This record gives sequence, structure tokens and C-alpha cells, in this order.
Amino acid sequence: MSPRNFTEWLLAHRILVLLASFIVLISCVAGVQRLDFSADYRVLFSDKNPQLKAFEEMEEIYGKRDNLMIAVAPDDGNVFTKETLKVIASITEKAWETPYSVRVDSVTNFQHTTASEDDLTVASLFENIDALSTQDIEERRKISIAEPLLYNRMISETGHVAAINIMINTPENATLEQQFEIVNYVRDLITEAEANTPNIKYYLTGETLMGFSAIEAAMYDGKTLFPIMYVLILLITYLFLRSAWGVFSVLVIIILSTAAAIGLTGWVGIQLSTLSAMAPVIILTLAVADSVHILVTVFQEMSEGTGKREAIVRSMEVNHQPIFLTSITTAIGFISLNSSDVPPFGDMGNIVAMGVLMAWFYSIVTLPVILDYLPLKARERSVHSEALMNRLADYSLKRRNELGVAFSLILVFGAYCSTLNQFNDLFPEMYGEQITFRQHTDFVRENLTGVMQIHHAIRAKEANGVYEPEYLRQLDRLTAWYGDQTGVTHVESYSSTIKRINKSLHADQNLYYRIPDTREEAAQYQFLFELSLPYGLDMDNILTSERDESRLTVTMGNVESRDLVILEARARTYAEKYLPDIQLMEGVGASVMMGHAARRNGESMMLGAPLAVMIISLIVIISLKSFKLGVLSLLPNLAPGIIAFGLWGVLDGKLGIAAAPTATIAFGIVVDNTIHFFSKYLRAKRVNGYSTEEAIHYSFHRVGTALGTTTTILASGFLVLALSAMAPNLFMGLMTAISLVISLGITYFILPTLLSYIDKDVETEQVSKELKKVA
Repeated sequence: MSPRNFTEWLLAHRILVLLASFIVLISCVAGVQRLDFSADYRVLFSDKNPQLKAFEEMEEIYGKRDNLMIAVAPDDGNVFTKETLKVIASITEKAWETPYSVRVDSVTNFQHTTASEDDLTVASLFENIDALSTQDIEERRKISIAEPLLYNRMISETGHVAAINIMINTPENATLEQQFEIVNYVRDLITEAEANTPNIKYYLTGETLMGFSAIEAAMYDGKTLFPIMYVLILLITYLFLRSAWGVFSVLVIIILSTAAAIGLTGWVGIQLSTLSAMAPVIILTLAVADSVHILVTVFQEMSEGTGKREAIVRSMEVNHQPIFLTSITTAIGFISLNSSDVPPFGDMGNIVAMGVLMAWFYSIVTLPVILDYLPLKARERSVHSEALMNRLADYSLKRRNELGVAFSLILVFGAYCSTLNQFNDLFPEMYGEQITFRQHTDFVRENLTGVMQIHHAIRAKEANGVYEPEYLRQLDRLTAWYGDQTGVTHVESYSSTIKRINKSLHADQNLYYRIPDTREEAAQYQFLFELSLPYGLDMDNILTSERDESRLTVTMGNVESRDLVILEARARTYAEKYLPDIQLMEGVGASVMMGHAARRNGESMMLGAPLAVMIISLIVIISLKSFKLGVLSLLPNLAPGIIAFGLWGVLDGKLGIAAAPTATIAFGIVVDNTIHFFSKYLRAKRVNGYSTEEAIHYSFHRVGTALGTTTTILASGFLVLALSAMAPNLFMGLMTAISLVISLGITYFILPTLLSYIDKDVETEQVSKELKKVA
């Protein structure tokens, strides 16, 4: 059935079509009740991720490292007052009741060691705070500031901020309710403390909250981006179409497509996360394009005297194939994100692909019927618009040599500048400053300690080998080496603990703040120490049960992911070269995984992206029935991404986890301009028998305005993502918008130039040959 016959059938059975469309919508939307959202930051890493596997293996030995950290900052700038210390002690005690908590550490319950002759006493550093004198508190303050396990981790350098660290053993595949239960309990603690102590500020951060904040970021984006995008898209659509009913029809298609895609997400079992939750916003933007192309043609036909129903039929006849092709190619571009090493990008790609295909379905089936019902009125022919399109066509043909040279230079320069980009980002700044978690984390980074960590397993040669003096000395050397590195704020090491015990058992003489002389001494000191430890504050988080391995944790401040990865590799090189009695295992942790994520994602997309380009190009070749134009389309389709990333290389040069997916997404979208232009161009040549130059003018006349309209809408929609509370979404929106604008410029000025060179008329070529013979 031809597009004309199909559209005529739809218009002859309008009620049946609307009923069927409604049934499809209800069937899809029913899947909403199956939707699930994950707040676990680990969803960013695939099961095959080697850093995730190594991290989980360490957690099996030492327990999970998920945490919530409460920073306490009194207005007087001194935590070592009775009032503030009592607050810290109270919160520390109550924090043990946090759901799934396994350990709570603070400056008040730090297990300080003292000795009387051969007896070792281990007790909380601050006990019976009311009974402590000013001198007692001052002595303990000095101990806190001098203690390596507290300094720049649980207490700031000047003592103006202290921390309470809650270790959480979150259940495997924890439900959203369980995650809310954890965070809400701690937030209630802070709310209670704020009410009782208005002179103290409280800040909450930690890995558990990092995942939970993904929900808040998604809610923020949903509340702000959706309304802004709806208003912006509809306003721009009205400015171009000058028809309220036309805008209404676009709004209906947007709502139907987005709702159907969200419902289908539930049916296919895709778990939403912060990144994949952006899919509806993207669908909202993309769904407009099909409708606009159909509406622009309808109004063009009506302005030339065609009746409304015939105008609808002609519009569908002209746009049916290009809309189908652009929907398929865009869907393929997003589906290729399944090759990403970051699963939520694959989820987002699948959701958007479903939305794009639903937008095609409703645009082809439902929109013609809606338009037939609406009281659309013919507009006067836009003389200014037609004149502008004619001038663009004339200019691109007249200046084709200059434009060709300029484009070649810009493309080469863009390709070179794109090599200036490096996979590198700042993990703590993944959330925008509008999110409370980011604000609190920034405070902790600036006033207390870093939030990026590397965890190392340090293996000894045998069981109980951690007590060997040479093992401990080399562990201490590694601790000191890490402490000297730029960006490192704290190093937690077993060597610090054993040196402190040794000092305590030797009358607290500073001379004995060193590694015990014999293995037997170290083992005995450790035994005495552990006998006195209270429940929950044992050494299982830093030593294995066989005592053949210890854990080293390095905390860093504002260190970029690339520098973190380099530092971790340098540490292993240093240990291998200078520390033969310890085996330093590969560093693990959320920060390490994020440090490798951008590079791994780029490498994984090296399969999906080229495959998507090949498939899309093949579809273009087959559908256009022109190998020459299909191959030619690669240049205007790939160039926008190359130039955009070249521009980014000059302006910033840092690529995060969204870089590789963005390049693929941009290609899948910008190809739409080429398809629409080529389809009108070939129709002019094959059906109307136009020459190359006439066909170019025909394309500008028929689709030039629509391309300008859709590009403006799409670019504006993606620019709204720059307001997102998530850095990956911001980057994706900004770069896609830039690519779309560049693509429109190439379509207007470079495509005609290329066609005039590549697709010369046979008659023109014969005349040229004859002139050469005469010459």
C-alpha cells in the first residue's frame, strides 16, 4: 500500500484509528506499575568491570565500605568544647541504631591506648565528658590532632570540624525502601541535633548518600527540566508554525510518545537510574521532529491552495519515507549505547529508541487523523521564508569553492583539536551545585578531608605475616610515600596502629613510636589491644582473620580521575621496586572505578559506535537507492561530531563517562537532516526530472524551513539538559546541541556544495568534456 493510499484509509476510518491508538497507549502505560528505580551508584558499572570485581572481592574480606559521614561544624570554630563533644558523642551513640550499620567512628569513641607497667588500657578518647576539665580536654585535643588515624579524616587540622563516620552494610540488591530507611534515619538524627543546637552546622556526605542523591537529582531534573522543555519547545514550535492548533497536535504526539515509552520501560524490565531517567526528557525533544516535518508540509500545501485533507495526504506522501528512515537511524544510534561499559547508558538508549519508534507510530498513524479533525487554516505563503531559502541555495552554489575550502579547513582543524581531549573528570563534581549532597560534600572537601579513596590489600608472605617487622616497616614506608603525594589528605594504615600501641606500652615515649623489634612483640601487642576493644570496633575492617593481609586506605581531595589512576599505578610500581616483603594489590574503590570508567566506556563504545555508523549508512544507501549519495552522507553526518569535540578540546579538553555515548547519540540525530534533504533532492530529480541545481533549490523550498525549525527545537531541548543536576547529562545536552547547530550549517551550506561537485548532471558533464576537446 502506497503512503497516499494508507493515509486516505486512515482518514476514512478516523474513529477506528483513534480507538486503536488509545488501546496501544493504555497497553503500554499499564507497564508503569512495574517501574523500579535504583539509587545504588554501582549500577554505573557492568558486571564485567574488573575494578568492580576487585572491589567486591575486597569487600568479601573486609566488609562493605559504603558509608555515611556527618560533619559537625560549630559556629565558634572549635569542636573541643564540652557542648560540641557531647553532641558528637550523642550522635555517635545513636548512629549505631542506623539500619544496616556495622561500625561507627568519631573522635569521641576513638580507641585510645595507655599503659600502666605491663597492662594496656584501651578506652574511648572522650568519656564522661561532663567530668573532664579544661586541661583534660586540651590534652585530648593534642592527642587527636597528632593521631594519624584521626588527623585530616575525623578531625580537621585546626579542630574546627569533626566527623562521625557510619559504615553501612547495605543488603545485596537493596530495595528503594531500604535505602530510604538508611538515609532518612541519619537525616532525622541531624534534624534533631539541629533543633537542639542551632549554633552548630551539620553536613552529610558519603558513598551511601551518593547513590541516594541520584534520586534527588532525578527528581530535581524532573521538576525543573520537564516544565522548561515543554514551554520552550511549544513556544518555538508556535513561532515557526504560527498555529495554535498545530502546536496542540504536536503536544498530543509528545505526550503519547513519552507516556508509551515510559510504560514500555516497565514492561521490558529496565531499571531506572539517574542517567536512564533522562530518557523521557530526550524523547520529549525528539518526538517533535516528525510532527513538525509533517505540519510544515501541510501548511505549505494549504498556502498554495490545496484543501486540508489533500494537504495532509500529500504531506504524508512526501514525508513518510524520510520520517521512517530518521526514526530507524535515530533508534539505532541510541540502541548502540548497549555496547557502553556503563549499563545505564544502554538502558537510556533502549528507552529512547522505544520512544522514537512510538513517536514515529503516532506521527504516521494518529497525527493525520488529529489534523483532519482540527480546524486548521491556510496561511499566507511565507514570502520571506521562501526568499531566505532561495538565497541560501544561491549562495551555497555560487560560493561553493570558498565554502568547500573553508569547510575542509574547519574539519581538519576540528579533527586535530579533538585529539586534545582526554578522558578525565572530577568524580565528586558529578552532581551539580544545586544538589544538597554536592554542597555538603564540597564543605567536607574544603574543611575536613577528601572523599575520593583508594583501598589496597597489602599481602604478607604467610599467615600472621602482618606481624613481621620487615612487613610492617615496608608498609610504613608505603604509608609515608602515599602521604607525601600531591592531593593525598589521609592514609589509614595498620602500621600507624601498631606504632601507637608500641609507644603506649613504653610509657608513651615518642622514641617508641615505631615498629616493634620482633614478630612476637607485634603479635603480643596486637593481642592485648584487641582484648580491650569494644564490640563493633574490632580490627576486622583492616586485618584478615589469618593475619596474612592488611588494608591500606588512601583519601584524596580534589584529584582528577586521570591523576588518581596514575597515582595508583605509581604506587604499585614503587612497591614492586622498593618493597619486596609486601605484595601491593591493585587499588580498588568507587573512586578508582570512576577513574577508569570514562576510558573503559570509550573503549567499549569503539565497537558499538562504528557498527552503528555502518548500519545507518547502509540503511541510507539502500533506502535512497544511491551508493554514491549514501557514501557522501558520511561526511556531513560525521563532521558535526568531529567539529564539536574539536571545539570542546580547545575550551575544556576533559571527557567524562558521557563522552563516547554522546558522540554516538549526536551521529544518530544529525543524520536526520541529511536524510530529509537527500530524500527531497532525489524526489526532485527522479520524479520531477529536475537538474542538480533545480533539485537543490527544490530541497531548500520543501524542507529547508522544516530543518531550521526542527534543529532549533532539538538544539533548544538538548540545551535545557545543560541545567541538569548531573554532569553527564549536562555534557550530553550541550555537545548534542552544538552538533545539531553545526549539522544545520553543513546542511545549508556544504551539502549543496558537495552535491554540485559529486552529482553533476549528465548534460553538464558532456558539455564540459566538449569544451575541453575544443580547448
